[in-house]
Amino acid sequence: MLGQFGIFNEALIQRYTHQIMQGVAYLHGKGIIHRDIKGANVLVNEQGVAKLADFGCSKQLKGLCSNTLENSMNKTVSGSVPWMAPEVIKQSGYGRTSDVWSVGATVIEMATAHHPWPALSNNFAAIFEIANATTPPAIPGSLSEDGRDFLRRAMVIDPKARASSADLVDHPFLECGADDF
Repeated sequence: MLGQFGIFNEALIQRYTHQIMQGVAYLHGKGIIHRDIKGANVLVNEQGVAKLADFGCSKQLKGLCSNTLENSMNKTVSGSVPWMAPEVIKQSGYGRTSDVWSVGATVIEMATAHHPWPALSNNFAAIFEIANATTPPAIPGSLSEDGRDFLRRAMVIDPKARASSADLVDHPFLECGADDF
């Protein structure tokens, strides 16, 4: 849709982000992390409802045989580099808040029609830059203050300080996106 129509207006970004966050919060509540959230993995039906797709990289957190197995599975790089949280690229772990970072990256994608870190032309450059980043990618100035606040909470470098999907599903930026439900 971004390729065909270009940058989305804020009301559409709010609607899709609200639906994506509901899906992510649901998955996280079931102990599942998606690990590859990006615009290309969000399908929109003819009624305009956004749904997460492509669960090829997803992992179930509960029910693994041992903590050691869970830790090793959650330290592998899996997903699409420009949307990945820094901790994923550094292979220091992947958890629920890594998905939240990717939702933030998808919001940037919807607001700009480009992936985050657009100046990085290849995956090697992106891996190096994101792994060493001390600040998140630029927040689009076209977003409202609520939109910028949503991204500031979703795209915190330290995953422990990053908001959870449960925190963000009720963020004021997404209130307009909930109007249709």
